[in-house]
Amino acid sequence: MPSNELPKVSVITVIKNLRQNDRIDYFEKCLSSVSGQEYPDMEHIIVDGGSTDGTQDFLRERGISFIEEADKGIAEGMNHGLNHATGKYVIFLNSDDYFINKTGVKEAVVTLEKSGADFGYSDVDFIRKNGEAKVRRSNIYPLFSVMSLCHQGMICRKDLFERIGFFDESFRISADYDFVLRSVESGAGYVRLAERFAAFREGGVSTTDTKMVQHETWLVHQKHYGDKISLSDTIQYMREQWVPFGILEKNVRKQSLKERMKFKLINFRHYAQSKRKEIFDVRTRKGKRRIILFGIHIIKEEKR
Repeated sequence: MPSNELPKVSVITVIKNLRQNDRIDYFEKCLSSVSGQEYPDMEHIIVDGGSTDGTQDFLRERGISFIEEADKGIAEGMNHGLNHATGKYVIFLNSDDYFINKTGVKEAVVTLEKSGADFGYSDVDFIRKNGEAKVRRSNIYPLFSVMSLCHQGMICRKDLFERIGFFDESFRISADYDFVLRSVESGAGYVRLAERFAAFREGGVSTTDTKMVQHETWLVHQKHYGDKISLSDTIQYMREQWVPFGILEKNVRKQSLKERMKFKLINFRHYAQSKRKEIFDVRTRKGKRRIILFGIHIIKEEKR
């Protein structure tokens, strides 16, 4: 596809108190990775959630345009950015996220344009505190048990938000999970992108606060599956990556027959694996060795 035919892309970054949180350097890398994209029509929308530590002065000194809003959470900030976005497609990068190659956005958009999908998703690079990079895999099929995509590796049509609604601002960290679930439930089309184009860093709530992630995932499950879902149910679904087949059938009914079958087959595979482990499991992990037979720990010891 010729570059002059590529549609506009809006990149949205929500920030707050970059100086206080020691994220100025990370944010500058985010900025340069956006400006360095080999893409003909892109806008970068910065939404500041009422910084009080001199971050806004830093932005003005650098000549960086930004939109100021009251601090009501990242979901509201992303919605605020959407209201100002003029692109056909939108990407959300946090202040410490960045694009990992100069042609990633172009390749993603070309794939979306050819497929006609509503959103695309890819694997992403996960940067540990020591600087080590690991690939974080994305797979849409366990979506009904756990947030199995990374929003940094997603690119969405803006009109998808207009059709199914913006981010639910009642969620602190799981508004993206709720949005992707609503998208799939509505029958939105999706495509897996072959190339990684973004990275995110260790240190955010989603990578450090397991209890918060479990609690918010539970709230998302209650919203979509009914309030009879318990927290222990959600933790089980997250760990084993399957949900009861009635839940799955109800929530993928607007997808194509081919996609419904994929969801069912992968869900069944995870269900079968979890049941097999209840009968027999041998594992060596994190310095421990264990053997389980019919739910009983035959061996459970620290490795010497």
